[in-house]
Amino acid sequence: MSSAPPAEEIWKDARWLGQAVDPRAGLVRFVEMTPENYRSASFLDDRMFQQQHRVTHLLPWGNIADSVPVDARRDARWIFHISHVGSTLIARLLGELDGILSVREPRALRDLTFFRETCGHGSSQRCRPCSPGPSSRMARH
Repeated sequence: MSSAPPAEEIWKDARWLGQAVDPRAGLVRFVEMTPENYRSASFLDDRMFQQQHRVTHLLPWGNIADSVPVDARRDARWIFHISHVGSTLIARLLGELDGILSVREPRALRDLTFFRETCGHGSSQRCRPCSPGPSSRMARH
């Protein structure tokens, strides 16, 4: 059994995918990935575990959010789409270009939508301490 990666290792490259977020428990599931793992996975939701055994670690959300380095990349670009329009093909093609990491259907994005519902402060607005909304550091990556 391998030990959990330190925060600085998580942020340095795409080796550790923040694959799932449990807002109620305040945990993030990290999955160890290689460039070939990203290339071969059709989707990065829980279906990725059907293909092969993967090294995973559960880490506290607060530790991860508080550890974002000041020089962390902020140049991610997103393509959102509806289903059955050829987006997986486009994502695979883009992923073959140098310097592009194609992350197809990451479960963590869906999980993050639940943070607003679980905020215990009773506000209808995003709560910065409880939510990885636009104002938090982790949401920008």
